[in-house]
Amino acid sequence: MRMLFGLSAFALLLSACSNVESFRAPVENLTTEWDNTTTMITDFVNTLQGTQQQLQNQFVELSVPEELTLSEDSKVQVAALQQRYQEELSGLTEVSSEVSSFVGDWQAKASQLNDLKSDLESGSLATEDMAAIEELQGMASEGQESLAGWLEEVEEIEENAADALEEFRTLIANLQGN
Repeated sequence: MRMLFGLSAFALLLSACSNVESFRAPVENLTTEWDNTTTMITDFVNTLQGTQQQLQNQFVELSVPEELTLSEDSKVQVAALQQRYQEELSGLTEVSSEVSSFVGDWQAKASQLNDLKSDLESGSLATEDMAAIEELQGMASEGQESLAGWLEEVEEIEENAADALEEFRTLIANLQGN
């Protein structure tokens, strides 16, 4: 009887170990993808902050020189260009808010990934943990897709803001007779 109990315990231990090993590759792949995505998002956040600062600093350039007297038509043109530029800044603020919200969710899920890694090392992962792995894999994919969209949005905002600033400079130069 003892031998049967010992064999049963050994079989159960062997089964548990092989079950935990079936999680190793998915958890390690997820960890690698998560870390790479985290790096890309962190780099983007830093770039986004720099872009916001740059565009806010450039907004000051959309001021009419004090010595320049504007006609009503010119005032309307200036106001329209300033408004266009301000709308681009608002768009950038919206992207920043969306990114901040995502980063908050991302950080919360990172602790879940850390728990999975700890459970893998301790050999305590179970079949139901596969759902958590799949959920986190989906979030990593979502992060990459969102990042691609955010990059496009920011690039478009930068181009539109640059166009508005250039049109403003040209208008002022023309009004000054240059």
